[in-house]
Amino acid sequence: MVVDIGGTNIRAAVVTPEGNILARSQSNTPVGASIEQFFGVIAETVQQTGYFFDGIVFGVPGIIDANGVVRRSANLSWTNISFLDEARAHWRCPVIMTNDVRLHTIGESRFGYGRGEDNPWIHAVIGTGIAVNLVVNGQIVKGAHNAAGELGHAPLEPGGQLCGCGKRGCVETVCSGSAIQRMKVALAAVDGSMGDVWGNFADKLAQVMSVVSMWVDPSFLVLSGGVVGDYLHWGRRFENAYKQYVMRPGLPEPSIKISKLGQDAPFLGGVSLFCNGAENT
Repeated sequence: MVVDIGGTNIRAAVVTPEGNILARSQSNTPVGASIEQFFGVIAETVQQTGYFFDGIVFGVPGIIDANGVVRRSANLSWTNISFLDEARAHWRCPVIMTNDVRLHTIGESRFGYGRGEDNPWIHAVIGTGIAVNLVVNGQIVKGAHNAAGELGHAPLEPGGQLCGCGKRGCVETVCSGSAIQRMKVALAAVDGSMGDVWGNFADKLAQVMSVVSMWVDPSFLVLSGGVVGDYLHWGRRFENAYKQYVMRPGLPEPSIKISKLGQDAPFLGGVSLFCNGAENT
């Protein structure tokens, strides 16, 4: 069983060792609920699949330490939540947990475009929030404190919109699904055009990804997450702006790829972790 916890939805899937998905279920994420209520929703979501399982893998948003404590999850408003202990108290089976975006990236690395790729590449997951992972020699760069990838909370527009992390003007307040929803509401009030929303989003995302690209020199970028479902609305503008911002004198440009795994990436990443006997990561 793999459970992908996002800022909007909790999704569960039963996955075979070969990567076949047998059943799925989904619930709304109960943001603001107590941890007991939160686990009640997870349990209901898992039960809805109708399957027994040998173990469970969780993808949880935020910064997670080696003991399975969620030190900070801005989109869930969690601080120092002993998630792994709570999960083991609910399910008497092997439990593994990792950051949710990392779980997406593991899936892409093992079953998607990253399979067999030794050169550095970048994976950006754009959903309710946004995070970016760097993969080098097939391994995700985790950082000195297991906190790499939280690009969504880097400053982009100082003094801008209030972010869930408590700061203002973070990347996430401009380049995420929640930012797009906020801009849609603002536009509806003044009868504006969605073209302006997608154009602003695409330009800001291109700025952010160009900075990351010039720092890393990746072979390619993989984009995934809920917002990528609307790529037809913003993709061309993003690609054009990205080419404009990235400085590559005489060098090939990193290619931009849309995940072929889509929303199944974390499920495939989870079964890969479990079958390879990985510890919490």
